[in-house]
Parts: sequence; structure tokens; C-alpha cells
Amino acid sequence: MGRKQVCAFCLGLLAAGCSSGVLRPLPGAPSEPPPPSGLRGEGATAPASAEPLWVDASVTVGWFPVTHRFPAEQRVNTPVPIYFEPPEGTRVRAATLQYKAFGATNYKKASMRRMGAGFAYEVPCTEVATTGHLKYFIELVGSDGEPLDSIGSKIAPLRVRIKNDLEGGPPSLPGQEPPRQCPSSCDGFPPGAPGVP
Repeated sequence: MGRKQVCAFCLGLLAAGCSSGVLRPLPGAPSEPPPPSGLRGEGATAPASAEPLWVDASVTVGWFPVTHRFPAEQRVNTPVPIYFEPPEGTRVRAATLQYKAFGATNYKKASMRRMGAGFAYEVPCTEVATTGHLKYFIELVGSDGEPLDSIGSKIAPLRVRIKNDLEGGPPSLPGQEPPRQCPSSCDGFPPGAPGVP
């Protein structure tokens, strides 16, 4: 495959140390402690029926509690589902997720979609192609068009630890199946990329 055919995404994977189908952490990424001896074999993950690990934190908007499903962990190269419900009586017109992948310089913005009584978004797997922490916060706009208190901030963002193996079950949006891990070739290039069958 010619060098000009390599897409920016593929170069990002190579920079992350992806080769032979094994994703390695970038320099400075938090290391993962090995599982206790005898509890899990190498490369094993928690059963799909296991309860996901959620962020155990009290989140409020204007002093009122927010119902949320913020994952504490997610597998590398797998979409990250994020969901919350505003406090009862608080009318939210729009919610904007700002997230930053590990090693990135700037935050990216995404409009969260309405889902039942709340708002949801799945951070694409291309944003979590290496181990580390995904940081994010949520900006809210009220029914009158005025900004409300944000959930998290650039100074104190919420975090999802991106790992090769999960301790709990895979997280998901309410009433939905957990997102699947995105496929990649043994050389770290996604299927369909130029020069990749």
C-alpha cells in the first residue's frame, strides 16, 4: 500500500503503537494493573451479563440531582455511551457534549440526541483507539435559550478509562445492547481503508 493512501486515522493508530492487532498505550497513558492470579486468564474480559461500572458521583444542575449513566470504563476501540436525565422540573432545550480523547489537544463538540426523558450520545470508537482517559463535560441550554449549569467542566471534566479489558460488564444506553468493538485489521488499519481488503 502506498504511503499516500494511508488515511489520517490509520496514521493515528500507528502512532498509538497498533500492530499485529494489539493496541498498546501511548507514552504517559495510565498503566493497567494485572488481574489477580487465578481470577482471569490473559486477555479475558468480564462476562457480558456482569453489571457495568458507572461513575459513582453525585451530579447536579442548579443543586438538583441528575440521573445519569456515565461509564467508568470502556474497551479500547469501542463507542462510549453517555446518557443523563435533567432534574425533574428543569427544562433543557439542548445538550452539547464536549469530549477530548487521550493525547488530544482540543475538545470536540457533539449535539446529544433526545432519548426518552434524557439525552444520549455515543462517542465514536475512532476517538478511543488507544488506552488512556476520555475526558468530557456537558453544556446545557434551557427552554428560554439561556445556558444552565454544565455537567462537569474543562477544569473538572468527567472521565472514562479506556482499557483493553473491562472489570465490569460493557456499558450501554438505557434499553439498548452494548455497542460492539469496531473491527480492525491485523496491521491496525480499519477494513475498507485504502489498500486494506
